[in-house]
Amino acid sequence: MPAAQAIALRTLVVEDDADTCEMLSRALQAEGFHPECASSAGAALVKLETGLTPAAAIIDMRLPDASGGTVLWRIRRRDRTIPVAVVTGLRDAASHPEILREPPDRLFTKPVDLVELIAWLKSVT
Repeated sequence: MPAAQAIALRTLVVEDDADTCEMLSRALQAEGFHPECASSAGAALVKLETGLTPAAAIIDMRLPDASGGTVLWRIRRRDRTIPVAVVTGLRDAASHPEILREPPDRLFTKPVDLVELIAWLKSVT
């Protein structure tokens, strides 16, 4: 894969459960994506502030230090063209007021369907 394409497919995965992040990473790598995992909102923000410009982001809403909405908001302020998917265990988007204020491009409920998630990523990158 050419270096430019590899950079273009970098995907920020913000997920505090290490097993879930590892599973998502393996699935994304198998499809040609280059996941960058962050286990908290703070870790994700550090990655974004130190130069990571992802082709897309997958963000869990319930994180140990802040809501995933914080990461979504920061990405939107930086570059509104970056596609963002929110992953949540709650089926009702109204349970996350920050989603209503700053809607993601796609909302997935856990357990996430990997085929559907990867199809979405491929369609937006």
